[in-house]
Amino acid sequence: MSDAFNESQPSFPPPPPLPPPAAGVPAGYVPYGAGAGSANYATWGKRALAVIMRSLIFAPVNILVRALDGAGAAAIAFILSLALLVFSIGYQIRSYIQRGHLGYDWADAQNGIAIRRESTGTPMGSGWSIFGRNIAHILDALPCLLGFLWPLWDKKRQTFADKICGTVSVENVARHSQRDLLINSLKLWEPVIKS
Repeated sequence: MSDAFNESQPSFPPPPPLPPPAAGVPAGYVPYGAGAGSANYATWGKRALAVIMRSLIFAPVNILVRALDGAGAAAIAFILSLALLVFSIGYQIRSYIQRGHLGYDWADAQNGIAIRRESTGTPMGSGWSIFGRNIAHILDALPCLLGFLWPLWDKKRQTFADKICGTVSVENVARHSQRDLLINSLKLWEPVIKS
């Protein structure tokens, strides 16, 4: 079964190799003090830019839908709107899975940031961890978007959702290209890049 499964998997380009460990540190180990506690936290501007980039990906299709609706093609605009809704939900789920497994998606990679667990410095993992963090962003929005602005003066540059879920956004060099991550997040019919 594993051979058949492996043959059906698309081949993603391999990520670039990890940097060699520091002298005297065995491969796979992180030296004491090099974990999340000494992380270089991502700036508010980089985080905001990644959110904007993620939001604008479907702007051209939205403009087309509005143009069709204004041109009297309401039925075509409605069908296109429904297709866009379904496709964008799939895209968001795949993006969350990438962020959970890798710590970043294409927009994060473009801005050189990643989401990590504060306690371990590792990605959050998919499932409830990453989806729960996105649900917790509701609390960032409730008090006049104060939670989204909180990283401007917070020592660890965390939003309320970050504090609740124990995550930090850190400076990061992505192991995958932004192009590969974006294309993979749009291909709803292929497995999500997870390694």
